[in-house]
Amino acid sequence: MINSILCGWCGLIVALFLHLFVNLDLASEGPGAPGSNGLIMVCNHRSKLDLYIALAVFRRWKMTPRMLVHTRYFERPGVGLLLRGIGAIPASQETARATMRAAIDALATGECVALAPEGRVVHAVDRAGGISSLRRGAARFAVELGTPIFVVGLSKTDRAWPPGSRLPSIRLRKALRPTVKIEAVSLAVEQGAPVSAVMADLRKTLLDVIVRAESP
Repeated sequence: MINSILCGWCGLIVALFLHLFVNLDLASEGPGAPGSNGLIMVCNHRSKLDLYIALAVFRRWKMTPRMLVHTRYFERPGVGLLLRGIGAIPASQETARATMRAAIDALATGECVALAPEGRVVHAVDRAGGISSLRRGAARFAVELGTPIFVVGLSKTDRAWPPGSRLPSIRLRKALRPTVKIEAVSLAVEQGAPVSAVMADLRKTLLDVIVRAESP
């Protein structure tokens, strides 16, 4: 309950300010309520703005995912408390086993788990093919229970908040703000499927939705 309320309030507050930086084009509908084996949501990661856009989109889709967030953010005053309040799951190489167990436990109770498989904000030079290398977490979670993956592509978030910048660029005129288009599609996963095969499907699907998001 606390997770749902806080996510809702965070999404509302973010939505009130997000229009200063970007125009949102939510081209795809949400995935609907997770099934008994939960739902995994993944997206590409090009900017610090991605997290705030995700919160606003989750609110529109009426979702409260358990987001995987690097453990260092849980150590920051205020931020750590908020992350725990919204049910975020700490993630790092050192906590890999605990992170996987927490994520799978959440999926087994019909919750949604959200993560960025690139694992970091990716600069343009490091994603010549559209995305960088992907970590295997989402695929490993999915094959445990046969959980579907909802694949989300975001465009132009790095134009609003370029990597390396301390703050996003405020543009009061709508015509000057970049339009962040959001495309998504569901990827079915069979329980016990080879992780390598799921990774190949995930990479291809993520590239496809990014191309759609970047199209006019």
